[in-house]
Amino acid sequence: MEQHFLIVSFSIQGHINPALRLRKRLCRTDVTFSTVVDDGLISYIPYSDGFNRGDYVSRIRDVGWKTLSAIVRSLAERGRPVTCVILSLPWMADIACHYGIPSVLYWIQPATIFAIYHHYFHSYGGVIASRVCDPCFEVAVSGIPPVTIRELPSLLTITVPDDPYTSIFESFQEIFSFLDRQKSGAKPRVLINTFDELEADALAVVSEVKLIAVGPVVACSGADLFEPDEKRYMEWLDSRPEGSVVSLSFGSLALIKKRQMEEILRGLKESGRPYLLAVRKDNRSGAVEELGEENGGMVVDWCSQVRVRQHPVVGVLRDAQRSGTRRWTAWRAECR
Repeated sequence: MEQHFLIVSFSIQGHINPALRLRKRLCRTDVTFSTVVDDGLISYIPYSDGFNRGDYVSRIRDVGWKTLSAIVRSLAERGRPVTCVILSLPWMADIACHYGIPSVLYWIQPATIFAIYHHYFHSYGGVIASRVCDPCFEVAVSGIPPVTIRELPSLLTITVPDDPYTSIFESFQEIFSFLDRQKSGAKPRVLINTFDELEADALAVVSEVKLIAVGPVVACSGADLFEPDEKRYMEWLDSRPEGSVVSLSFGSLALIKKRQMEEILRGLKESGRPYLLAVRKDNRSGAVEELGEENGGMVVDWCSQVRVRQHPVVGVLRDAQRSGTRRWTAWRAECR
């Protein structure tokens, strides 16, 4: 029987792009691919995530369950049954199980980050919580070099229940609960965006899970869903001295409070360096635009992280959506 993969991704740019890149890998093998939009070997099936109205996180499971179940049934009725589900949403595994379809988790971050989250949810959570106010405290995680509290993913240092990212933290918690539930049979499988030569130790440290390296899953030209004005910011980068530019990106998900943005802008100004700041248009203040003109920086809605990271003029790089705003003090010190 022809293999037919269904890839279900969280509907933000940082998740959709790795899913699109993975499907190109699958297309090189003898499989049919569906993702939840048709261009030949690849069928794209849009589904409602419940965000048309109401709160996103609270509705995505309820609405997504109904619409994705309908997609699975529809594909089967058309004679193209799904034979494997690749997912980044843990509740999609329940749908796969309901229809008797094998599923595998796609972890888009490095294996080291997977290991850190795994240990946090299985033994280190209490230690980290008790030391969250000590940024220099080292956490010795088996199989990987020690990391300080400051270096941990910022989701693991949330201290208040009303933190805007609590729901995302709970999603990660659910991922590892899902993997734990699978341990009664064969080892659960996780596809990791890395390769053996880069993270051999981290890939081996979590013995309860079979980690499968499928990386590097890197961007292809024109693969991003956003349409940034690349010519404008690339010409701007080309005009700067080598190693002089600070690049700071907040991605498509992060929402920065006014007070946080003011601190970020102050840090950029005090750094005395030209900078490229990527922040959503609906998350800006007038001060962002003014600072860009005043200090020789550039503000964009989105930029190709692959092209920016490779550019020789970039001397300081921070993906703030991943590193977290709590790292800002250290970032300012690095700029100096």
